[in-house]
Amino acid sequence: MDKKKQVRKAKLTISAKNVSQEYIFDVGVYVFKEDGVFISYSPAFDLCSYAEDFNGAVAAFYEAFQLYVEYCMENNTLEADLKEHGWKIVGKKIKEPGINRLLKNETMNKILTSGMNYQRFTSSVSIPMFAS
Repeated sequence: MDKKKQVRKAKLTISAKNVSQEYIFDVGVYVFKEDGVFISYSPAFDLCSYAEDFNGAVAAFYEAFQLYVEYCMENNTLEADLKEHGWKIVGKKIKEPGINRLLKNETMNKILTSGMNYQRFTSSVSIPMFAS
């Protein structure tokens, strides 16, 4: 795995009943190998997953992200959880946490400063819009 950042585009859509509008945005995901497994990690959500190979780790991340959003929607906690992770939500706009906040994250800091090899990709995601 090359340490250079590799950008891949994918789309993940989370749907919910009675939701007519969505927030659509790109999210960065880092994939790295540690202790023999591939770990996929998004610092903007502090969400990770793993598998035995790169593609499996990416697929596992999408599944974990979908479960995260569905769980939060069912429990009416998505907006609060996003804000807790540093997301800015104003009306119909949503903005991910800034780089300074992300660098305070222990896992993200480890990825960038330890010299470990990683690949980064961005994925266009959409989540149901909620009242702000």
